[in-house]
Order: sequence, then structure tokens, then C-alpha cells
Amino acid sequence: MAADRPDDQEPARALGRALRDLQRRSGRTLRDLETSVRISDSSLSRYFLGITVPPWGTVRDVCEALDGDPSEYRHLWEAADRSQRKPVRRQQVQGGEPVQGDGKPVPDDPPPSEPPQGELVQGDPVQDTGPEAASAPEESGGAAAAALPGPVRRRLSVRNGPTVWALAGAVIGLVIGAVCTALVQPRSPASGVDTPTAPHSTHGAQGASAARPDDPRIFVSRATGACLDDSLDRGTRSFACNGMSYQRWTVRTTQDGGTQLRNHATGECLDHLPGGLSTTPCGPSASQRWTVGAGDDAAVEIRSTTARRCLADSAGGLRMSPCDGTARQKWA
Repeated sequence: MAADRPDDQEPARALGRALRDLQRRSGRTLRDLETSVRISDSSLSRYFLGITVPPWGTVRDVCEALDGDPSEYRHLWEAADRSQRKPVRRQQVQGGEPVQGDGKPVPDDPPPSEPPQGELVQGDPVQDTGPEAASAPEESGGAAAAALPGPVRRRLSVRNGPTVWALAGAVIGLVIGAVCTALVQPRSPASGVDTPTAPHSTHGAQGASAARPDDPRIFVSRATGACLDDSLDRGTRSFACNGMSYQRWTVRTTQDGGTQLRNHATGECLDHLPGGLSTTPCGPSASQRWTVGAGDDAAVEIRSTTARRCLADSAGGLRMSPCDGTARQKWA
């Protein structure tokens, strides 16, 4: 159950904040809580952020694991559950106007029935099918068909052998032409996919990573071997690589042509704030714009577009420092 609409967000976030406060008061980390309730840490993150409304059984298990009273959170969960998207009643149409009904489609008027092939239609003249008619010249057949009534003339034109073969040939020709065009025409890169670029000396849009949008990846420091990590309880940091969703990032292109790094677990974007490096809800802020440029050694440089500083990792921890091209600023 996901809170998608704007009016659904507040009840879901209120429940998420209450559960998150309970988790903080308990002193337990999300990774520790994951082993107790057997729910992935990424799912717990979505519950605590209000992105997803969990079932009541999950809320009860989380409260009990954190030594909380589930009954105190029942009204918050009910409000969030009621705010979920409700099914839209289908409408039926009568006389060209939509009318509320039971949702069953109104059948159309049945088409006029066609007589089976070979049967005679009352009032239509009978065509001579003898040898003389079969051997008549094509011009005479065309003139005779033109003199027949409309319904008979249409049936004769469809059942005529040369007409059917001509239509079949045209359809086959169109299909063959479309297949040949698809095979010969070179494929262009999909919209929003960056093409391979020059070394990291060229920055901006031309220096962006060649990874496809919405394709999560990890960033491993060439200097320390640690991974770029983000979580609700520890914040943004470098941490021993473990393959979890906290260390997966989506490099995506925004509508203004910039590049954001969105964490797969928390759903927030890497942000270079005046107080330091952090993650915040993704938005239009210039401090969330980055250049991910590839170098000659297949490593990438993560450069802030506002401060002209690069993401660096060393024994002192993760920080932003003036770009110098050293190993501490290179990420695999």
C-alpha cells in the first residue's frame, strides 16, 4: 500500500514519524531491527519515511520489537490506511451521457447480419455462373458488375479472385517493407541515456556517467575500499561494502539537465549543504547537482556543480575537498 496522492502523504508521514521516533528512543538500528521482525531494512526505511503504509500486523510487530504499545499507534495506522487510493466506480453510457450504474458495459447494437456465402439474398438478382459467364471478357464483367445493386456489387468485388490476391500482395509488401526498415535503420540511443564521453577533463553534461538512468550502482573508494553509504540512523558516510540498498545510488538526469544521486534505501538525494555532506529530499536545489565524470582508469570523479569540490574519502572519513585527481577522489 503506497501513499501516492498529495492528500495521502500526511497521514502516512505521521505514522512514519511516530514509528521512527519509537525506533530512535529504543536505541536500535534498522539493521538490528531487520533481524527481529524479518523485514528488509529498505522496507523499514520506506515505512518510516511515510512512502509506504505497512499492514497493521507489521506495525504491531515493529512496536513490540521496540518495546512499544501497539494500541497507541492504532489510530495513526487507521488514518493512513483510510487515506489510500479508493477504486473509481465505472460508468455506463446511455443516450450519449454517462450514467452511474453497476459498472457493467452497455452492449452495442448488433451489426446487421450478413447472409452466409453461397446463399441468395431476397430481392438480389442471381448471377449466371455458367461457362459463358466465366469466359466473358474482363471489361464486360466490370460493366455488368457496375450495373448491379450496391450490396451485390460489394460482395462480388470482395469474392473476386484477382481482387483478393491484389489485397494480399499489398499487405505482404507492407509487412516486408516494415521489417526491412527496422533491420536496416540504426538504433538511436534511448531518450535520457547518456552516451560515452571524453575523459574527466570535460565536465558538465558531456562528462556525465554513461550509466543508464534509474540503474542503481555502488560507489567504491579507490583509496579506502569503502562504499558511499546512507541510512536513517547514521547519515551519509563511507562504510564497509555490504551490498545492501543503503549503498546503492541512482544517477539520474533532471529536467534542467543536471545530475542527481538518489539513494535506493532512503529515497533522498546527495546534497552538499553549507554544514557539510548529507542527503535531503530530492528537489530543484542546486546543491543536489553533481557531475559524475569518467577518467582514463575507469574510475569516476563526483564533483559538486556549485562548490567546485569533489567527493573524497580517506582515513579521516567522507568529506568534500578541492578537486585534485588523487585516489581519494576516485570511485569505482
